[in-house]
Amino acid sequence: MIKGVIQTDAAINPGNSGGPLLDSSGHLIGITTAIFSRANQSAGIGLAIPINTAKRIIPELIAHHHVIRPEIGIQAVEPTDLGLRVLRLDPEGPAAKAGLSGPKLVVYTDGSFEFSAVDRSLADVITGVDNNPVRSNDDLLSYVEQKKPGQVVTLTYCARGAC
Repeated sequence: MIKGVIQTDAAINPGNSGGPLLDSSGHLIGITTAIFSRANQSAGIGLAIPINTAKRIIPELIAHHHVIRPEIGIQAVEPTDLGLRVLRLDPEGPAAKAGLSGPKLVVYTDGSFEFSAVDRSLADVITGVDNNPVRSNDDLLSYVEQKKPGQVVTLTYCARGAC
């Protein structure tokens, strides 16, 4: 996912992605990256990486041949009135190792019948990161992406959704 892309009507064709996106004064403002097209042609919505993003990641690309991003191991959340309900965790990720948990499998019995269901209400709800409130996935990702891999963040959460 590329956050904060620039949408442009500049033509982006196979072979010219990666070229400069210039403003009307000739200043470099982005690097053309992709085109979103339903017709599988060059007509559509052009996307460019903002130049400030490119400046930040180019040294990593040169040194490591890929971008190294911080990771907390939360794979899916859903917004609630209180924060972000954890829906799926990487079981080997930092969040799971720190004790965060997602929905629970609950087994019900009714006489001789037994059935199970996933109860989302028993999942933890993240309310903040490093004392900054989070209300959306974008809030959480934007904050975490400002960090470097290995830096520690503190999540504030309600265990089992009990806020």
